[in-house]
Amino acid sequence: MNTRFPALTHTDIQRWVGSATLQKGMSYFSHGAIYESRRKGQTLKARCRGSQASAYNLQATFGPAGIATAHCSCPVGAGGRCKHVAALLLTWVDDPTSFKEIEDLAVALEKRSKAELIALIQLMTQREPDLEMLLEMPFPGNEAGEKPLDAQVIRRQAEHAFRSPQGIGR
Repeated sequence: MNTRFPALTHTDIQRWVGSATLQKGMSYFSHGAIYESRRKGQTLKARCRGSQASAYNLQATFGPAGIATAHCSCPVGAGGRCKHVAALLLTWVDDPTSFKEIEDLAVALEKRSKAELIALIQLMTQREPDLEMLLEMPFPGNEAGEKPLDAQVIRRQAEHAFRSPQGIGR
């Protein structure tokens, strides 16, 4: 994965997030709030310590002209123009080698044994209990013996999605 990123400057970041947000992002950057920084293809991912108890999940994807899209899990980060994304981008400009290169998810999963995958799914459902509902869903393309869709399962998932303040894809 030897992907080349377009050159990125403080001016580019300022154009993306705005002057005031860049200044706030500088504070997060200078205090080392960005961690678990990694890159896959043209996308940077990381976590950021913010004002909430849980960290924010960040990502920014580059295109030929620079920053193409970004996202943060903070309350204002849906468009990726928040101080946390600014801190992520500043971290990239300051030290791109601090971003660990990661494999495509499918490739990484194919390398795992069945026992490792089971343990991983168990850990994921412990951390995010709502994921367990996915185990009740049939997978498309399943061969003979495929269970028909269970309307009750779909109904419960839809009800949960509408009750959840952040919907399905938190």
